[in-house]
Amino acid sequence: RSTTHGMHRTRLYSIWTNMHNRCYAPSCKSYQRYGGRGITICDRWKTDFANFALDMGDPPSDCHTLERRNNDLGYFLENCYWATRKEQGNNKSTNVRIEYDNRTQTLSEWADELGMKYHTLRTRFRKGWSVERAFTTPVKEKRD
Repeated sequence: RSTTHGMHRTRLYSIWTNMHNRCYAPSCKSYQRYGGRGITICDRWKTDFANFALDMGDPPSDCHTLERRNNDLGYFLENCYWATRKEQGNNKSTNVRIEYDNRTQTLSEWADELGMKYHTLRTRFRKGWSVERAFTTPVKEKRD
């Protein structure tokens, strides 16, 4: 990997390096969740930071990080985008997705859409409530 591009101290280069380490450095603490399960980087990006920079551009803000649309696939242009932490949280493979009204979203996404607290919905499901009941029962106001 060459650093003749003059960007080795930029955030974008750091993101590219971290992506590389997750996929190809067994000593990286995240390796088992990436390279250890077959996640790779496309040939265009693997050894050429300039191609990665050209394809992805800079993150829109310091709050955005590199995300894969499909977590079972590797790093390549069609599978990557800049996401906020909240967007990344909703894309985790450990999320439980709930179908309601012919749509499927994470519990966090449903809570946002319904104007409810995530913990309220989670508690309702833990108590065995149906999706319909959990989503349509108004939240009781707390009394002082």
